[in-house]
Amino acid sequence: MRINKILTTLVALLWLATVVTGCRKTNDAQLKPHLSGTTHGVLMMAGNADTITITNGKAPYKITISDTTVVNATVVNDSISRLVIIAQKGGSTTITVIAADGGQINFEVTVESSYKSIILNDTLRFMQPGATTVFNKTTPNIHVYRDQGSLFGSTKNKFGWAADDGQNFLFLEFAGSPNETGIKTDATIYSRVNGSVPQRITCAKVEVVQIKAGIIWIVYQQTQGGALGVMVQKQWVDGL
Repeated sequence: MRINKILTTLVALLWLATVVTGCRKTNDAQLKPHLSGTTHGVLMMAGNADTITITNGKAPYKITISDTTVVNATVVNDSISRLVIIAQKGGSTTITVIAADGGQINFEVTVESSYKSIILNDTLRFMQPGATTVFNKTTPNIHVYRDQGSLFGSTKNKFGWAADDGQNFLFLEFAGSPNETGIKTDATIYSRVNGSVPQRITCAKVEVVQIKAGIIWIVYQQTQGGALGVMVQKQWVDGL
């Protein structure tokens, strides 16, 4: 009798443990937040923003980001909770959304470079905004140059082109190493049109966007928010 009673008690305890465990699993599933449109992750273009609705779980929500240089994100906790993501640069990162009651979910955000179409083309070239493309060694009477500070009395790095007769030319000058990616400073466009007096104009933006296999990709804007110019040149080599 005593053994039967002990066995009955053990069976009852095992049954209770199974029920509790089952309930806990069910509750955990209910606590997990749901993010609209993130089943297979999120793909964004650098510079763009995306808003994702958060449902399920308990507000307010908070987040963690594995790489904050790729994206910046915040949660808006009001009548409809939303996750706002701003893509900053090319790469991948993981965002984890955590509900107030502990439920959480994570997903991957992949950001493509704003210059993807530019950096996939490695043809050596000089492209002015809205103008004809100048290709190295293919355009008659045009030469494309790179210079480390000897032309035109300027010590800044230069990339550009000039006609054989010198009546037309355009050079992009900037401070900072052309062998490192990133935004460059003190950028100017030095140009001459049809033999006129050369002009030096402050350039709104210059950025080295990729260096790969001995080739450098540079984008520039003559005016803030204006059309992009593109230069794809051989990378600097000391003494050349």
